[in-house]
Order: sequence, then structure tokens, then C-alpha cells
Amino acid sequence: MIYCEKLKILKANKYCPQIDSLFDISRFAYNFILAQCIRKGYSKARKPSLKAIYDIQKEYRLLIKEGLMCDRNGEVYPEEFQTLLQSQPSQISDNECKNVHRAFSTLKRNNIPKFKKRTEQKYSFTIHRKTASSFKLAKGNLQVSKMKFDISTSRFLTEATQVKLITVSKNQYGYYISITMEIPDDTFKQQSLQNAVGIDWGVKNFATDSDNTTFDFKQSRSFQKYVLLSKKLKEKQALLSWKRLHSSNWKSSKKYQQLKDSIKYIYEKLSNIRKDFLHKLSKYYVMNYQSISIEDLKPSNMLKNHKLARVIAEGMFYTWKVLLKYKAEWYGRDFFLKNPRNTSQTCSCCGTVLSSKMKLSQRIFICENPLCSLSIDRDYNASINILHA
Repeated sequence: MIYCEKLKILKANKYCPQIDSLFDISRFAYNFILAQCIRKGYSKARKPSLKAIYDIQKEYRLLIKEGLMCDRNGEVYPEEFQTLLQSQPSQISDNECKNVHRAFSTLKRNNIPKFKKRTEQKYSFTIHRKTASSFKLAKGNLQVSKMKFDISTSRFLTEATQVKLITVSKNQYGYYISITMEIPDDTFKQQSLQNAVGIDWGVKNFATDSDNTTFDFKQSRSFQKYVLLSKKLKEKQALLSWKRLHSSNWKSSKKYQQLKDSIKYIYEKLSNIRKDFLHKLSKYYVMNYQSISIEDLKPSNMLKNHKLARVIAEGMFYTWKVLLKYKAEWYGRDFFLKNPRNTSQTCSCCGTVLSSKMKLSQRIFICENPLCSLSIDRDYNASINILHA
């Protein structure tokens, strides 16, 4: 079983310069390979193969080896930067080749992928196991490319041979290392249960299941903190907008950058609070039910409703689906994605479909069949339909 664990890098100050330089090298490699792809005429209509990108990587490595790497004006980079490029782990450029290929494969609107900018990029680099000595584990430290990371808090990592790849990233909280490792298949296995549940994802309540249990984000302990942070975010965004309108040199303003960084921090905090709620809720269902059924919704289509777009985006349905899916696989549970068509419009007792579509303001489902006349909460009714679909 492949398992990924994300740990905060403790005492990161010692390796901060080296980690930051690898972030820059990762961005440089991506931009160089993408620029060469564009120069060779690749675009949305004519996408490059992975082999063609690896051929560009060979040119990249040859220029680095010979110390002939040039900037956009054709001038050779300083010797200090050339030495820095030569000391980089080769796995970084390998991974950036895959990233460029993925960028071309997922193009939707633009004709070519965008270049990574220093101010806008997500700071990260990936190193995979290329040789037997790529990773070393000793005294609770994982050694990678002359850097040592404290992994004493890791739950399952006991041998260096378990590590498949690592990703080092940086956000407003600090530096993190994500370790992808191999663990025994039965690590999370639980005793089989006999019960099943259908879960309806909604706007009023986050989840309503077929046992008539409702879960809402407002019930979580962190909700009040979430509300306060949301208000703070709104104020800072208004101030940021005012600075852009009324300041001519806002791009070079230090206070503007500090304000922008504080907004990023709040966004990160809000996202973590929502993810914490989803992790706890998904764990509850996989520990208490053998069979779990949810709707196979497409949030991208639902976001077109601008009145509900914010609520739907904050609901993080895709993340919720992913968490349930992999945790169900870990714990040996059955996970099903059901067709969402008419789950809220069909009577869970007699199967009658309403002649007219219910509005979101109608919270009670009333069956039109005179022999049934079921009156039930619409989300509870939908969850029963999802279970038996």
C-alpha cells in the first residue's frame, strides 16, 4: 500500500537557504523546458510527447555540465549560479519534465501553459528514489541531498527502503516534507461490519445520512474561529483593494506585500479548518459503516449558480469524496458513487417522482401519490434514495 505523510520540518532554519535555492532551481528548470517546448512550436493543438520533453532535458543538462546556460538575452549566467545548477539533484528536472507534460495535457483555455513566477508559484520540489542511496535513514533523521529532516513523528517510516519520493514545500506556516512510502496492506484493516449508509451532501447541512443523522460545519469546535477569520479576511481584502486603487507604487510597497502575505496566511488557516472537519467526518463514517454511498456530483457545474457558488466552494465536495474513497480502501470498506439524478425529487417510500422540481427553499418532501403522502425532510429522503440506488 502506498501511503503519504506530511510532516512539518523542525529546525528548518539550518537548511532554509538550501531549500529556497532548490525551489528556485525547480522553477528555473520548469521555465527552461517550457520555453524550449514553445520555441519548437508545441501548443494546445500540437502537444509534446514525454519523450520529446526528455530530449529537451538532455539539452538542459548538457548546458549545465558545460557551464553554458544563458539568460533570455543570450548572456551566460554568472559562475556562482552555474555552480548552483550543477549541484542540484537530477531528480528535480526529471519531475519538472512530467509537470510540463501534465501542463500541456490539461490545457483548456490558453494555447500554451503559463510560466512560473517567483511571486505566484507554489514553492515545492520533488525528489524520487533514483538509486539505492537516494534516501538514508539514521537516528530518526531522513537524509536527502545533504539535508537532514527530523521524521521522529512519522507513524510508519522505519526503513529508508520504504520511501518512494519526497516533496518539500513551503507555505505561510513554514516548511513541510511530504513522504510517499510503502507500508503493509493490512495496516489500517478493520473488522467487517454489516451496516450500510447513504450520505446526501447539501447546502443547509453538510451531510445527512440514511440513519437521519445530520452533520454541519457550524457544529464543529472551530466554527467561531472560522467566522472571525472570515471577517478579518474581508477587512484585509478591502484594504488591499483600496491600496491598489489609491497607490501608484503599490507593487513595490512593503506594506502591500505584508498585507498580501497575511491574507495568504488567513486563507491557509481557513482551508485547514475545513479540511480538519472533513477528515474527522470521513473517519467517523469509515469506522462505523461497512458500505458507504454518496452522490457522484460535479461541483464545477454547480459553481455556475452564482448565488450558491461560495457555499458550494467552501463545502469542498471533491476533497470530501477523495477522503472517503481512500479511507474506505484503507479500512476495507465498500465505497460507491451513485447517480445523483432525481435523488431529491423521488419518494423514498413508493418511488414516485415529483411532477415539478422542488426549490431549494422547500425543505420538506411531500409525496404526490395519494396512497403514500409521505412527508419527510428532503435531505433525509435523498440519502435513503442514494443508499438504495
